[in-house]
Amino acid sequence: MARRLSLETRAPSARAALATASVAAASAAVFLAGSYVATPLFAGAATLSSAAQAPAPGEDLVSPDGRIRATVSIGEELRYALEVDGRVVLSPASLSLSLADGRVLGRGARVARLERKEIDEVIPTPLGKRAAVRNRYPELALVLSDGATLRARAYDDGFALRWETALPGRIRVRDEGFSVAFPEEPKAFFLSGKGPHHGYEGLWRHEPISTLESWDEKPSAASLPLVFETVGGPALGLVQADVDDYPALYLGYRSSHPRQLHAVFPRRALRESPGGFLDFDLVVTERAEDIAETAGTRSFPWRAFVVARRQAELVASDMVTRLAPPPAAGSDFSWVKPGKVVWDYWANWNLEGVDFVAGRNNATFRYHVDFAARNGLPYVNVDWMWSDPLDLFATNPDVDVPALVRYAREKGVGIFVWCLARTLERQLQPALDRFQKWGVAGLKIDFFDRDDQRMMNLYRRFAEETAKRRMLVLFHGATPPTGLSRAFPNVLGYEAVRGLEYDKFDEKGSPPPHEVTVPYTRMLAGPMDFTPGAMRALNRANWKAMSDLPSSQGTVARQLAMYVMYDTPLPMLSDMPTAYERNPDALDFLKAVPVTWDETVGLDGRIGEWVLLARRKGADWWVGAMTDWERRTVEVPLAFLGDGTWEATVWSDGPNADKVGTDYRRTSREVSPPGTLRLDLAPGGGAAVRLRHR
Repeated sequence: MARRLSLETRAPSARAALATASVAAASAAVFLAGSYVATPLFAGAATLSSAAQAPAPGEDLVSPDGRIRATVSIGEELRYALEVDGRVVLSPASLSLSLADGRVLGRGARVARLERKEIDEVIPTPLGKRAAVRNRYPELALVLSDGATLRARAYDDGFALRWETALPGRIRVRDEGFSVAFPEEPKAFFLSGKGPHHGYEGLWRHEPISTLESWDEKPSAASLPLVFETVGGPALGLVQADVDDYPALYLGYRSSHPRQLHAVFPRRALRESPGGFLDFDLVVTERAEDIAETAGTRSFPWRAFVVARRQAELVASDMVTRLAPPPAAGSDFSWVKPGKVVWDYWANWNLEGVDFVAGRNNATFRYHVDFAARNGLPYVNVDWMWSDPLDLFATNPDVDVPALVRYAREKGVGIFVWCLARTLERQLQPALDRFQKWGVAGLKIDFFDRDDQRMMNLYRRFAEETAKRRMLVLFHGATPPTGLSRAFPNVLGYEAVRGLEYDKFDEKGSPPPHEVTVPYTRMLAGPMDFTPGAMRALNRANWKAMSDLPSSQGTVARQLAMYVMYDTPLPMLSDMPTAYERNPDALDFLKAVPVTWDETVGLDGRIGEWVLLARRKGADWWVGAMTDWERRTVEVPLAFLGDGTWEATVWSDGPNADKVGTDYRRTSREVSPPGTLRLDLAPGGGAAVRLRHR
């Protein structure tokens, strides 16, 4: 329950009574059919700011610990800036909301009143990085005479702001003016592409923000989340939350405004047709000039910065969860059960040492169910081609899903089935009713491949309709999460990452430097279905992509560490069941490792190089460590443990893991705080540790 510490509503001071603005010449990026081209901004559109402009009078918002100060300036235009520990990390940058009828909210409006309040509450997050989150912040709302309100919050680990409107009827949003300005140009870790979704499964770049400059021959925009390395200051993660009936935010760069990034949005889709891989996508063929048509009275998405004085703090962030709306009053999600999933696709439906021909057939899936039941794994996935991907009612005679569901239910195992997003949308009600009748536990919905307003609404529609039928959901070919899982806890995961499947078919695959970047970057957004668990692993010199019998890059111990490292309440066991049966020490780990956590602590590391974190479930602590292609010795500080002696069970790289990635070992030793635990990581290696109090 929220504890309101204070509430203040007052008229603005004379110095802040009027907000007027002029619009700078700029250009907007308009997404068209999966790419975007530069077009002139309409009158009164999104504004870029000049970092050198003299500051205007404003209102300060200070974090509870006093170390973060945000300022909303009220002068020629509304601007925001940010200081951390007395250092300016974000220079003043403009904010506005432009409507299709020519109005620009936040420009030329009178500040009718200011509202301040302080909140200190505890949010239950049983499927997140911790069992509960303290949500503590002061909030400032600038209520404007034009029907808009700018709301801002300051946290001990960040700053967030959003627009709200109170306008009659429906409105069309032409653009949202949002930019990020720095005193000195930073480097950033980001994904970029020519349009929506293209970057979400790419390899992370680490470059100055000016490399995102866009022109007609080279359109470019960075997706969220991303992380800035400010010069001489903290790391800043940028996320979006509560994206409802609105497109996702991207960021672009223009040399006319150095040291700044500006908002870029996919435009509203008007027409679409099948396209992409096997015509699985709906490709936009015509877009509007606006980004959203929506209710005039509403709240818009949060834009939030995560402040990390140590980069390791990023891996434990739950900013998106704190900003996301809770489940509707009276809703019941007690039926949602997270758990591990036996996955069929990565190992290409192969098995070893069985007396039948493995493949997409009933015998193979029954083996998967038997394996899951024997080892306490609650789910089995039935991936694509159990039906015609374009018709969920045209089933494959070799895969009898309703019979498989009945067989699995008798053994206490649930079945997930794969669906194409555009097919499920077209057949939604009859297909979901049929799945419910069969007793399907959940759906893996794939190939969204866009995040304009229409596609963002489709995520919510699927969440709502499956929740009505008590079905779980996993989104693939998707945008990163923006907090939908808090309102709909049946949404247990998103892909939006270059995961292990890329080791099947891509010449670069999923290399170790990438895998030690995503805990700091992609995981800022929320749960991430990376699909780890390879029991075949090769070193850098010997690895190559292979579909039928794929191998991961690095070591098997690294694969085990991912189950501690990566956030997901629905982790996949990607390899064939027989591969785990041949590795009993690894299987013991996979059976024991939790899928949800009571506490998460980022211990140490550096983005793209190595990462070390600890998590608690009940009385036990678990530690995950991963490195890039460099051999490392990691000393785990044990101060997070309670007093006394602890038994450390360690799954680590073996002495020959640098040459033979399958060389791993399981050892035990006693440790005591405040000492350390030494972990030797091979190139591309890792380690997982379970700590139990003696």
